[in-house]
Amino acid sequence: MTDSTREQVQRLYERRPYPTPLSDVSDYASGKLVPNGNPETYWPLYWPHVEPREELDILIAGCGTSQAAQVAVRVPKARVTGIDLSAASLDHTRVLMRKHNLSNLTLHQGSVEDVASLGRAFDLVICTGVLHHLADPDAGLRALRDVLRPQGAAFIMVYGQYGRLGVYMWQEYCRLLNVGLDDASIVGLREVLQRCPADHPLAPLAKRCADLQCAEGVADMLLHPRDRAYTVGQVYDWLERCGMRMMRWFLQGPYLAKACPLGQTEHGAKLVSMPPRDQHAAVELYRGNIDQHSLICCRDDRPASSCAIDWDGDQWQRCRAIRFRGVRAKTTGLPPGKLVQLEQAGHAYPMFFPQLDGEDVEMYKAVDTPRTLGDLAQRFGAPKVKAFFQMLCEFDQVMLTTA
Repeated sequence: MTDSTREQVQRLYERRPYPTPLSDVSDYASGKLVPNGNPETYWPLYWPHVEPREELDILIAGCGTSQAAQVAVRVPKARVTGIDLSAASLDHTRVLMRKHNLSNLTLHQGSVEDVASLGRAFDLVICTGVLHHLADPDAGLRALRDVLRPQGAAFIMVYGQYGRLGVYMWQEYCRLLNVGLDDASIVGLREVLQRCPADHPLAPLAKRCADLQCAEGVADMLLHPRDRAYTVGQVYDWLERCGMRMMRWFLQGPYLAKACPLGQTEHGAKLVSMPPRDQHAAVELYRGNIDQHSLICCRDDRPASSCAIDWDGDQWQRCRAIRFRGVRAKTTGLPPGKLVQLEQAGHAYPMFFPQLDGEDVEMYKAVDTPRTLGDLAQRFGAPKVKAFFQMLCEFDQVMLTTA
């Protein structure tokens, strides 16, 4: 990032620290709320064959006003490091550190590109909403790779290109009018936003996203001096260029043809037979409204066998199923013969959800128990169990572990 642009970004977050600062993170300590990428909650997505442990080195790259504190209070035995360009954001985090006695958290002011200067290596890197604000996101991602341990993993979020068309239209509008960061300018901008046409491309995102309800969010979304967005294909290319490997989308369902009406058309069979990258790219184009991509990735020299469950052999039979956070069960208004519909609160886009009959329900009862899929296969047959739990994984209903 050029010095001038870096100064503009820093000035934005010094003036409007983002996200809106919290006065307390007790809801994260209690588990009522879960930080993005929390290893305690999502361990099987990072390390499906490793027994969970608490003593991790975790980097929150671009930690904002509270993200590092959220993680530190949730995993108190981990060593959490937060870095951010904004001194004001770090000051808000220090307030939380003192309030919750977060002795496991250290903070540094600096940029993602300079993270090597910490002289540390990390098991987990969490970087959400940061890399797309760099002049050279490749340099930022490579810097994170360089401090990631060989068996480590990263939780990354970057903007999605197609769902942010309306944002970039409004950014250009704000540049033409030279809208500033002062209170009066943002109040005036929010008044104009309330008159945004109902069919403007921004409208669907505005309904899903709370950022436009606060000054900090308006500044981050519409007045940022630099941001870019990615298509699915660009995300895959970006990871490959930077020595990283895609492990999975954090929530996979929105990228699958079978999880949307495409799966019910004559294109459905063709799409599901395509390589994952191509299928995901096609579904993104079909949806047209994915405004951010959250993914889990690792160094490209981490063995692929350590990153996922092998469905081709018998490894899956040694797995246990763990409920994915956000799953909820609907038992009313279902078709005849269906007893339960499993939904995922984290899905921001229209989805098809699994509907279970009596035998499915019996298999589902093994979730969050010591029973393995192999145990179920002895009762229900391997093909049925395999297909059922593959579907639950794809629809973000369960995570699998062999540990």
